[in-house]
Amino acid sequence: TEIYTLSLHDALPISPAYGLHQAVVTVFAWLRGLLLAGLLDRADQAARHYRERCQATPGAAEITTSYMCAAVAMSSGRVRTAQRWFRQAIAALQGGDPGGWSFHGLVFLTGALGMAGDADPARQAMADMTAARHPAHAYLEPDVQLAKAWVAAAEGGVSEALALAGKAAEVAVSQDQLAMEVVAL
Repeated sequence: TEIYTLSLHDALPISPAYGLHQAVVTVFAWLRGLLLAGLLDRADQAARHYRERCQATPGAAEITTSYMCAAVAMSSGRVRTAQRWFRQAIAALQGGDPGGWSFHGLVFLTGALGMAGDADPARQAMADMTAARHPAHAYLEPDVQLAKAWVAAAEGGVSEALALAGKAAEVAVSQDQLAMEVVAL
């Protein structure tokens, strides 16, 4: 944990010189790293900090901080809270999503619905996720496979869920995402 003695919000302040959007996207990637490292409290602090800083700024920063809060909630086992955050962000993207961010949200909404055992909504979210697939988010393929695994589990397909989780691990290794391999396993 020595690496994390300096918080990113101290090292990367939101300022007009750096730009709000760039800062929040950078923090989002850092937050994912914290979650993959199991540093949930640090991730929660970062998500809350940037959510408060960006709350009055509609658009990309608000959407990204909603995803941040959802990711922390999901990683902490608060899947209903995560669903609410993901739905809020996805709804805000309706009508204007050139970067495929709705796909990103749908990947994790699908997983959160599956984790909660909500089979029918999870299946629908998976269909929406598949329709919204975006090449800019190819790095999420292990997460896509995990989301599918959660849907299979919610539908009672334990063997299928295990196979999909194994596939997620394989894809993670092929993309040099070793922490994601561990999550998938």
